[in-house]
Amino acid sequence: MDDDLKRELARRIQDRCTGEGLCETVLPGLRFFRQCAPNADFPVVFQPSLCVVAQGEKQALLGGEIYRYAAGRYLVVTVELPLVCQVTRAAPDEPYLCAQLDLNPSLLAELLAELPPPQAGMPDAAYDPRGDKPRGDKPRAIFVGEADNALADALLRLLRLLDAPRDIPALAGLLTREICYRLLEGANGRDIARAVLPGGCTRRIGEVIEMLKRNLARQIRVEDMAHMAHMSASAFYAHFKAATAVSPLQYHKRLRLLEARRLMLADAADASDAAFQVGYGSASQFSREYARMFGAPPMTDVLRLRAATGADGALR
Repeated sequence: MDDDLKRELARRIQDRCTGEGLCETVLPGLRFFRQCAPNADFPVVFQPSLCVVAQGEKQALLGGEIYRYAAGRYLVVTVELPLVCQVTRAAPDEPYLCAQLDLNPSLLAELLAELPPPQAGMPDAAYDPRGDKPRGDKPRAIFVGEADNALADALLRLLRLLDAPRDIPALAGLLTREICYRLLEGANGRDIARAVLPGGCTRRIGEVIEMLKRNLARQIRVEDMAHMAHMSASAFYAHFKAATAVSPLQYHKRLRLLEARRLMLADAADASDAAFQVGYGSASQFSREYARMFGAPPMTDVLRLRAATGADGALR
């Protein structure tokens, strides 16, 4: 991404996001993030989305892999993933600035059906974040890369609609479609295509994840998840862990704990109520597992988070 494009992207985010944290916009699925100082690790379930950094630097930890994305780079997530995120470079006079756009896997798949076959020699980005080691045939559902000028230009034209709200109904969908096209045509295009392919393993895992979100309080066996994904239990387990870096049951547990944290932060639920609402029968087990994930017992963590950031703990 050229420096001029970075500067315009940063300026447009700054103009719309004057406070700290997440800033929603009137454009469907588009939000900005601004932070003036580095922060501690923050566990979150990341929604399928594209994040383009205009200024500063952030990292996301998935399993044992660190994905770093700084100004001019992007992060793409194609299914909901349990990430541990941290802003690593930010200052009051040069805050971390990012534009985040929700991605619809169905739209990506629709575009994929319209594209010609990939050219011989097209870059294949099935590599680890450093780009030096193949991941094999079960790639993660997360990608980092350079935002080229074509992608940055399409994103900026979408952002400019904020100054022309009358044009949003007619043009926002077209520009979102172009952004998805630029992703599929970029260096990570092949892996993103594999992740959104209708009937593919990653898409089926995404459908199971949606089911888990709707059933946080239920005990669900891996065999039942595998049946829903039309896989054997062993194949499902392997593909699920390859995409998300955790086992299916660990993933479900993290969803529960993150939702419990949200209930305590946003709805002022106490720890026992939050534990019950997400399916825990034992308050002591809930407290142990919560402290293991967040580094402190439930109410200590919530009070600390409120004091430090005022965050609402929402799933993203």
